[in-house]
Amino acid sequence: MEKQLQQTIFSKCGAAILAVMAMTPSFLSAQQAAPQKAAPAPKVAAVQKSAPPQTAARKGPPRGPIERYDCKVGTEDQHARIAVLAQGGEVQSVAYYSKWKPRTCSVHLQRGDAYSRWKDTGDATTISTEFGDFLVQVSKTEYQLFFREVDRMHYCGMMGKLNGSMTVTRGPKRQCSVEGVMERNESEPVDTAQAAQPSGTPPPIATITPPGPPLPDEALRLNSANGK
Repeated sequence: MEKQLQQTIFSKCGAAILAVMAMTPSFLSAQQAAPQKAAPAPKVAAVQKSAPPQTAARKGPPRGPIERYDCKVGTEDQHARIAVLAQGGEVQSVAYYSKWKPRTCSVHLQRGDAYSRWKDTGDATTISTEFGDFLVQVSKTEYQLFFREVDRMHYCGMMGKLNGSMTVTRGPKRQCSVEGVMERNESEPVDTAQAAQPSGTPPPIATITPPGPPLPDEALRLNSANGK
């Protein structure tokens, strides 16, 4: 009985001592200085940033020597003419003009205009338009312009399609040739006067028929006048 009483007194005294210690400033500061484990941060799923789309590098302005060619083949009434402007071997504009009296054709294509789309592939340039396609082929010695089913009515005022090519040589000697483009359409009306008189052929010399013997009525009048 006495032993149980001692244990009860010790337990009550220990609780009182702990309560007094908890109220002291030193105990409180020690409790505040004790490190506290931080709560783990929530895991955030890593977001992979997609690479920005790569845009094709814009082609700079043309460089190199400027070339200008203007060449005509044919006669005044029937000829074909081509004009080429290039820089550094790259065609910047090309023009075609033909005349087959009284008809004329006129084509003008310029890089960057609103009426044509230019696409370069190696030494060739494809020019697409609403009225047909053109192809410019470049070599060390010449520039060649090809016509591919081009609407003849739009450029020439005639029925049919334009197919063929015209070539101009590079260098100081301006020589040009035409193939197929100047062929006349079968459905086109032909000037009969011009067809009967080919270009370059002199007109026929008019022949004079010498007078023959007088007709009978005229002979009687002449005899009566002479008193015969």
